[in-house]
Amino acid sequence: MFNDNRLHIARNIPRRWSRNAILRGIVKNSNGVQVVNDEFAKELVSILGYTVKSDKNGQYSLDTSSIANDSLMYHVAALKPKKGVVLSDTEKMQHIDRINQEFVKLLNAMGIDADEYSVNTFVNSFTKEDSQSADNLSNIYQTIFRTTGSKKGGNIIQTINLIVKSIGKETLDTGEEEGKPIEDVYNRYGLNTDIARLALAWNATYPSSQEFSLPGPNGDMLYPVSQNNFISDIVRWLNNEEGKSNDPRAKASEQSYAAHLRKSDYCRNSIILRQAV
Repeated sequence: MFNDNRLHIARNIPRRWSRNAILRGIVKNSNGVQVVNDEFAKELVSILGYTVKSDKNGQYSLDTSSIANDSLMYHVAALKPKKGVVLSDTEKMQHIDRINQEFVKLLNAMGIDADEYSVNTFVNSFTKEDSQSADNLSNIYQTIFRTTGSKKGGNIIQTINLIVKSIGKETLDTGEEEGKPIEDVYNRYGLNTDIARLALAWNATYPSSQEFSLPGPNGDMLYPVSQNNFISDIVRWLNNEEGKSNDPRAKASEQSYAAHLRKSDYCRNSIILRQAV
């Protein structure tokens, strides 16, 4: 059920983002035909710090030969200095702070919902270690902004490059004969891709009511946010201190429902309950 739910999130949220991209202007009218808008693509590339180039056949691509100062990729590159140059943790964190700011700006320009909190959740999904250490964050961002990846795509640079390659075209140039509909720009990527990870991170940061749903006795879905069930009862007891111990010898701090729950081996080490007592 958990995996099914993750798949549901990874599919549905990017669908909304694809619609956002349409509203942000990923398409424009060219002689009565809807094509990929060059201005939309160039805005994304500019935030990265790259430019757009075209060959003699009119095929567009990312030009990564130079990087604009104080751009997203400028700070990513700075995390991997030239041989003999050593960055202090303070210097690394200064670059990382700028990366976070520009990353949120980039995602929002793409039509992808993101803020500093969801980006932090996204970054944490890449490691089980302390992702807040300067060295670990440096390695993670090198991974996120890699220019190569799975042939199926779905990482940040690949997705932007796909949009760039498709400038002036009626479909996204995936290399396949029919291409991919522009309105599906962020759709149909696997769970391990950056697009899916971003969707899961956004949902983890700002969960929808569906995330709290559970089946009731008759099979109907109940929502603890607005409907009574055992979960909502527990939350109410915690908030109102209902269900206190009837033992007059119990200390005041032990009479709350939170204190009662902490007596259970299952809940004894709960950080949330510890704060509630």
